[in-house]
Amino acid sequence: MKRVNLLVICMILSVILLACSNTPVDSDNMVDNDNIADSDNIVDSEHTGNSIKQESDMDNFLKTITEETAEHKGVCGADLTWYYKDNVLVIKGTGEMADYKPPHFNESIVPWNELRDNIAMVIIQDGVTYIGTYAFETLTSLSKATIPESVTTIGDAAFARCENLTTVNLSEGLQVIGERAFVGSVKLNNIVIPSSVVEIKDEAFRDIKTESLKFAGDAPEITLYNEIDKSNTGQILGLEEESIIYYSGSGFDKYIESSNIGEFNYTWIKE
Repeated sequence: MKRVNLLVICMILSVILLACSNTPVDSDNMVDNDNIADSDNIVDSEHTGNSIKQESDMDNFLKTITEETAEHKGVCGADLTWYYKDNVLVIKGTGEMADYKPPHFNESIVPWNELRDNIAMVIIQDGVTYIGTYAFETLTSLSKATIPESVTTIGDAAFARCENLTTVNLSEGLQVIGERAFVGSVKLNNIVIPSSVVEIKDEAFRDIKTESLKFAGDAPEITLYNEIDKSNTGQILGLEEESIIYYSGSGFDKYIESSNIGEFNYTWIKE
């Protein structure tokens, strides 16, 4: 009888131990781990989606800008129109933009002057051949500008004093960079001069604190403002002292020799 009772007790203890080993704590932990894994997957998916989305956003956005959907619109050349939507200014059409005067003038100022503090991005579409003088001067919120291969000339002071401009995509096809084109756009960085550029005018990049400026082709002609400056052709770039300039083509010797006079202490690196 005692042996039977002992056997029953052992069986009861086994059942209790088995139940204890199957506690809800482990179950909860399994759920939490699954949630964490799912959350990580969602984050990864969102990041991947954003990357893909960024690639197609530009084209999709441009398709949405029409006369009906634009918040503001107008003309900026014989065959050019401009549209503004969601802090983006788009120039569409073919041919040359009109030339303008600085905003303190009472006439011939840009038609988007009232939007000056709101424009964060400028997109110039293929077909535009010339960017007008003072076209985007002093756009205080502008951070990026896209210039297509069709543009051959950037007019004088076109992007002057855009204090938050960090990125400008200069495309092959560009030939002339105008006088003071980017003067005072102090945050503009890692500039690449296309190999198609044949002329850079006086003080085009003055006061810019870029980490580097790179010439993709041979040395362009540097047009100076007056005869006195011709003794120091290197200063035409106007970059802040101790800037680094990369080059691979020919014709740079005269600029290298004269660019370290006075305050213009550039480092030239041949790639």
